[in-house]
Amino acid sequence: MTKVYIAIGSNIAPEENIPAALEALAKCCAVKSVSRFYRSRPIDRPEQDDFLNGACLIETDASPKKLKFSILRPIEQALGRLRTEDPYAARTIDLDIAVYGDRIIEEDGLRVPDPDILHRPFLFLPLLDIDDRITIPGTGSILRELVETLQCEGVAAEDDFTVALMEQWKKTWTKNTIPSA
Repeated sequence: MTKVYIAIGSNIAPEENIPAALEALAKCCAVKSVSRFYRSRPIDRPEQDDFLNGACLIETDASPKKLKFSILRPIEQALGRLRTEDPYAARTIDLDIAVYGDRIIEEDGLRVPDPDILHRPFLFLPLLDIDDRITIPGTGSILRELVETLQCEGVAAEDDFTVALMEQWKKTWTKNTIPSA
C-alpha cells in the first residue's frame, strides 16, 4: 500500500460536494487522515465564489494512473464536474494527486508531485496539517522548510466547515477512515 495525499477543492456547493467526494473516496481507498479546510479566492476569476480547499491522506494499491483516471475522475464526474478549456473554471469538486509515495511522475496528463505545491498555500497548508514533516519527492526537503518564508495572504482556515465535516463523518465513519482534523 502506498501513502498518497489527495488535494480536494470546490467552489460550487462545497458544503455538499466535499463530504460527498470524501465518502466516495472512502469506498475505494483507505482514508487515513483529513486536513483542515481553507477558504481562498479563485485564481484570476473575481466573479466566482470562494474555494474551500483541503487534503486527505489515503493508502492505496492503485497505480497513479489508475487512481487518477479510474477513481478520482469518476468521483468528480459523479458530482457534476465539467472539465473545460479554462483551467480556472468553477468546479463542483477537484481531486488531484498531490504526492504519491516517494514517486516523481511526468506523464501525459499526470504530474506528481503537484508542481504548484510550493507556490500555493491552499495546497501546502492542508498537507502540513496532515503531516508537518512531509517530504516532497524530488526536493529532498521537508515541505515546511521549503515554504516557511512564503506568504499565505488570501487563505483563511475554515474551522466551522472543518468541524461540521468531522461531525458529519463521525456519524457515518467507515472502518477504513480515521478522522484527524
